[in-house]
Amino acid sequence: MSCPRSPSYLHLIKGMLASSLLFCATASAQDVVLDEIAVIVNDGIVLQSDIAQETRFLRNTARATRETLPEGQQLRERIVQRLIDREIQRQRAANAGIVIDASSVNRAIEQVAAENKLNTFEFREQLQNQGFNFSYYRASVEHELLLQRLIQREVERSITVTENEIDEYIESRKLSEPEVERYRLQHILVAAPVNAPQAQRELARQSAEDAIKRINGGEVFGQVAREISDGPRAANGGDLGLRELDELPTFITAALPGLKRGDVSNPIESENGYHVIMVSAIEGVDDIEPSEDLRIRHIFIAANPADTTQEARRVLASARERIISGEPFSELAQNISEDPDSKDNGGELPWLSSGQMPSQMEVVARELPEGRVSEPFRTQFGWHILEILERRKGSGGNSRVRNEATQVLRQQKYVREIESWQRRLRDEAFVEVRGESATTSTNQ
Repeated sequence: MSCPRSPSYLHLIKGMLASSLLFCATASAQDVVLDEIAVIVNDGIVLQSDIAQETRFLRNTARATRETLPEGQQLRERIVQRLIDREIQRQRAANAGIVIDASSVNRAIEQVAAENKLNTFEFREQLQNQGFNFSYYRASVEHELLLQRLIQREVERSITVTENEIDEYIESRKLSEPEVERYRLQHILVAAPVNAPQAQRELARQSAEDAIKRINGGEVFGQVAREISDGPRAANGGDLGLRELDELPTFITAALPGLKRGDVSNPIESENGYHVIMVSAIEGVDDIEPSEDLRIRHIFIAANPADTTQEARRVLASARERIISGEPFSELAQNISEDPDSKDNGGELPWLSSGQMPSQMEVVARELPEGRVSEPFRTQFGWHILEILERRKGSGGNSRVRNEATQVLRQQKYVREIESWQRRLRDEAFVEVRGESATTSTNQ
């Protein structure tokens, strides 16, 4: 029989501990290991059984990932410190009113299972076969979500990166790295295998010529790509993203000299068919190009990447028709959108620069005229429709480079702030570590 866990209030713990242990000791005729308080943390506790469970959990994790753990007292000390920090964090979150609901934990576990190409039931079974206690695994996931939410509130919101810091970072990188030129390309492929009849190859070449005429006549490259391209990125308007020259096939790099930003190539022949490319941007670390900032609003519905029903797409297609028919975009965003950061603001997002949006969204936004609602499109997060509210000239400099610099500097500050925050929490906490050996009772 295991000893019931004592209440987490310090004055009750001290008053009830003796009688609780006595009850456990007389409850069985066999030798039993009594649960003891290992650490008092403010008005909470860490039990010997908590240490034992965490030890089993870490050993199973190390076995699954083929990592090496320390042994004996060194491992125990690491686990005790880990559990002390966890209890302090739990208390801090409770005082802040942060609660993780069961559905959030379920979604997190479903995502991990999907990444391992398993459903939730199969994932749970696999964990149990590897020796994991699933309830304890679930509690660990819940704490990680709790910690993320706590860090967002107490650490991330306080981190700022100034324009001066970005400028200094970019200057230092220029001194340490050679200039690398990268091309952002959009691509159309009209497929015709090299061993296809000559008539088929000629039809493919003519289709590529017709596509060029349409684009030069004013049609949007991405729309033409979505209609006719056989390339793997057709659904994204043929956007290949930013590529260095050595990341591109030679038949494309051979066509790039002489092409400027916005230029469209002649048909390019390869063994797969005929290609058309447009140079959307040419970027290097020394680029100082005018950039464009966008103010947009969107309606978003989350979707698992493995979902093939496209129900979210149908919902958004219906919402788009309703907007075109006169219903306010903002009201539909409030009622339909699953983006918690924008739905209450009618779907409106803050000003965004190049590199601050998912690539698929950036392609759509770059081509979409102001005031027009896009067709539904998919990013790695789910399905969207969007509208451009306003465009303005960017603040100058290469927006991609500045965005990368911002992310690097934020991450550096994040690591330092997390360490400082954890030290402050520990310094403010009352921690009393008790005896390390479990009490054994022999009933004779």
